[in-house]
Amino acid sequence: MNRLSILAAAVMAALSACAYAQQATDEKRETDPTKPSAAPIGKLLVTDQAPAPNSKLPLDVPAATGSRLGLTPRQTAATINIVDRETMDARGTRDTLEALQGVPGVIADSPPGGGGSVAMRGFSSGQITQLFNGIDVGYVIAAHPVDAWILDRVEVLGGASSFLYGQGAVGGAVNYVSKLATRTPLPNDVLVRGGSDGAWQGAYGGQMALGGKDARHFIRLDASLQGWEGYVNRTDGRTQVLTASWLADLTPRLSHTLAYEWQNKDHQPYWGTPLLNPTTNAQFDPGLRFTNFNTADGAYEQVTDWVRSILEYKASDRTRVTNTAYYYDAERDYRNVETYRYTADNSRVQRTGILAQKHGQTLMGNKVELAHQGTLAGLSSDWSFGLDMSRNKQTRYPTSLSTIVSTVDPNNFTVENFFDIPGVTPATNPDRDNRVFIQALYAENITRLGAGWSLLTGLRGEKIRIDAVNYRAVNAANPRTSSATTSRSPGASARCGSSRATPTCTPPTARRPTRPRASSPRSTSGRSRTSTSPRATRSRWAASSTSSTAAATARWRPTASSAKTSRCRTRTTPTCPFPWARSPRRASRRRRVFASTRRGACRPTWRT
Repeated sequence: MNRLSILAAAVMAALSACAYAQQATDEKRETDPTKPSAAPIGKLLVTDQAPAPNSKLPLDVPAATGSRLGLTPRQTAATINIVDRETMDARGTRDTLEALQGVPGVIADSPPGGGGSVAMRGFSSGQITQLFNGIDVGYVIAAHPVDAWILDRVEVLGGASSFLYGQGAVGGAVNYVSKLATRTPLPNDVLVRGGSDGAWQGAYGGQMALGGKDARHFIRLDASLQGWEGYVNRTDGRTQVLTASWLADLTPRLSHTLAYEWQNKDHQPYWGTPLLNPTTNAQFDPGLRFTNFNTADGAYEQVTDWVRSILEYKASDRTRVTNTAYYYDAERDYRNVETYRYTADNSRVQRTGILAQKHGQTLMGNKVELAHQGTLAGLSSDWSFGLDMSRNKQTRYPTSLSTIVSTVDPNNFTVENFFDIPGVTPATNPDRDNRVFIQALYAENITRLGAGWSLLTGLRGEKIRIDAVNYRAVNAANPRTSSATTSRSPGASARCGSSRATPTCTPPTARRPTRPRASSPRSTSGRSRTSTSPRATRSRWAASSTSSTAAATARWRPTASSAKTSRCRTRTTPTCPFPWARSPRRASRRRRVFASTRRGACRPTWRT
């Protein structure tokens, strides 16, 4: 054997001896009763709590849209879909429209000039209320798609929800929930991306605590800027959004959050491609699918400001009071040439449909909500009460012309700027003022009956008053002012009281004006509506002005159908034997006066 073999054998023998000695020591420790033995290790269960988009349904996360009781989708007796922030980031969601398009059963679109249109379960956007942090703006165009970077989540409630959000929410509700400052530390987020058709975006979001470890003030800031060129010529656009919120713990039980949002959007709309004649086959020229016949500076612009003040007081571990004061201001401008038609021989395109529209809208209000967790007849029962008062005002400035702008060769043409069109001026003359005053009182309860059964009930009452001021030519169909309310007391407008003489032209057959019953449109939006009832129409009367429930007089103006008569009468002060009937607060007395009026004891007199 050589030296190397002998050295290797010696090393192996030494290692074997060491291993044998260690084994003997371990066996001695196991058999030695005086040595303490190691405690056995129990079973360990590892769970994953990290958010994973599209991996599991958030059925046990409270959803504010389905209930004010803090219920989860599993506990709510309705269908709720939640698109959270992680899901929007994973899908690359750019705006609120794309967030809704990912919800099962929801059809969302944004037609030119139509805002954000949502349809589900056979209901159109007119029957689906779109909310911003639980606040109804009352105008579908206010839901025009904006940058989704400022959203924390989007909640979609399917089914009737009028007891939660009032008139109009018969088909469901969509709630856009914005980001707010929280007490939980959050990382800073930065987003930079680009895409086809000249799309790009840059965004930042972050939160900081003021005061170190024992911080009582938290500030959050989110901002985004994005743009695109569009797949059709001259359809570029820009959006800018900014949100800032400040959470302050004033006391251990009292906290206040001040939130501000600013949204700005400017883009050139595309109003479609004209159909070839005859239009029965709905054919178009494929070579014009990227052609825009709109004016060179056609635009849709929207600037929105939101301010919210949220004060929360925890009276106890089971009782919480929240007061939210809010203010909303929006300016919208449209400048477009919207209608295009081929000539009879399909050689040229006729451009018409001139529209310049401006909307000024403000919404201010305050709502107080009380939530309490208690018992009812020995059963666990949670309550929620609320009072919401708001005023929604909108002023419209329309300018429209039906003249032909130009007739162009569809394959070779140039377009003009909007205000270079003859007869077009900036929309500065107001058309109409609409003011909607809403007072809503609501309550909600869930009582847990046991064995997995719960009873969820809700109740809501609203008083809606609509005041309108007409700035156009005053006539029977368009009075100067009008007012309507949905909560009149029986016989309120038939009570006796003093009145001023008002000259009117009446048909000879009219003995007494029929009391008008005005309808209540849902929102301040829409076109001009006549608010007289069929009953008033049959009597050939139209109200030129109707005051509130407690008003003492009503002035009357003849409709167009009664203009054929030239006889004029003057209403004199009616005599009434019931002086106490002037008080509008005594409903029982008003009913008696109404009954007496029907018998003729208190009837206004008329003289020629």
